[in-house]
Amino acid sequence: MRRQLVAVALATTLTVTIAFLVPLAILVRVLAAERALDDADRVTRSLIPVLVSADESAQALAVEQLQASTNATVSVHLAGGDVLGATVRDGDVEAARGGRAIARTDRDGSRITLTPVIGQSGDASVIRVAVPARSLTAGVGRAWLTLAGIGLVLIVIAVLIADRLGRRAVQQAGELAAVARRIASGDRGARAPRGDTPELADAARALNTLADRIDVLLAAEREAAADVSHRLRTPMTALRLDVDALPASDAAGRVAHDLYALEVAVDQVIRSARGIPGAGAGATIDAGVVTRQRSDFWAALAHDEGRPWRCDCDDGLLVALDEEDLSAALDALLGNVLSHTEPPAGCRISAVRDGHEVRIRIDDDGPGLDPTALARGRSGGGSTGLGLDIARHTAERIGGTMTVGRHGAGGRVELRLPAAH
Repeated sequence: MRRQLVAVALATTLTVTIAFLVPLAILVRVLAAERALDDADRVTRSLIPVLVSADESAQALAVEQLQASTNATVSVHLAGGDVLGATVRDGDVEAARGGRAIARTDRDGSRITLTPVIGQSGDASVIRVAVPARSLTAGVGRAWLTLAGIGLVLIVIAVLIADRLGRRAVQQAGELAAVARRIASGDRGARAPRGDTPELADAARALNTLADRIDVLLAAEREAAADVSHRLRTPMTALRLDVDALPASDAAGRVAHDLYALEVAVDQVIRSARGIPGAGAGATIDAGVVTRQRSDFWAALAHDEGRPWRCDCDDGLLVALDEEDLSAALDALLGNVLSHTEPPAGCRISAVRDGHEVRIRIDDDGPGLDPTALARGRSGGGSTGLGLDIARHTAERIGGTMTVGRHGAGGRVELRLPAAH
């Protein structure tokens, strides 16, 4: 933008300067030539009365004085054949004696005028004035240099003004872009300053309005999520009472355990919606242990359906995540395997250290997932796609990634999480 403004200013000023200075330069040259010719005409008019009324000695003195006051070459060809002033042979002198004034330009560029003067005796004398070419252009070069300097100064001033204005506009645009990036990175308090450029000031107001609107929508979303979570407490409490009333058995224990996990998940939703850090915020967990635990949990259902199920997880795979977050992500991915593949499609889970990352890979014998399944609300399998979105956000929150696709004849989902030190 700054370069474009400078280029426009340069082109405009250069065009205006040329349009103004070129005619002015031509006019200067014309005026210089006219000044020299006017001087020659003055010499001629001064000599005419002398030739008509004065004697030859007075005529010679007048020619000498005029020659000293002009750059032109002056000579007077008297009727008797004598020549006063510069002795110059000119074939047009005799033609001028016939009463015809002659003006011509020689090959060297000088201008020559021959003017006949009829004396008292009736004989014609001829005044010859030759203006050299250098006199016709005297001072023109210096005037042209002055005009070129003025034009250059005007161009430099225009470019400097355009550059300053462009720098201010670019600076304000850069500040606006920086605020937009801060807002995009999660800085909800970032606001754009209103500059003195009307268009950028309007863009800053629009960006600030958008940021305020985002704050309102986020607050509304958090309140809605928290409200929904709190509403779940009533049926969960009733369910807890019903579970406590069941006779002691393995089934009742599993239901109680699942209910406890649900209560923990609801608490986590409320904390996340309110912006409250979780109990394990800032801690590190062993991703291999958590992956093995969640695999064992889903393996029971997989064995009931006759699915091959294998888990190979190393220990000591530390990542900076809360156990509940990683468990929720793995439950979403392993639950998808059971929900969207038909028995006896199996599953293989692995968790290993790969350089500076921890790699958790889930391979199944199903049809695989399309990469567009990473978008919220699109899974390609008739579900909302929220499970994959939860897993992706869990990985990206600590700088990791999640990829989905096909591997061989089946599908593959892979979490890559930065290893904690």
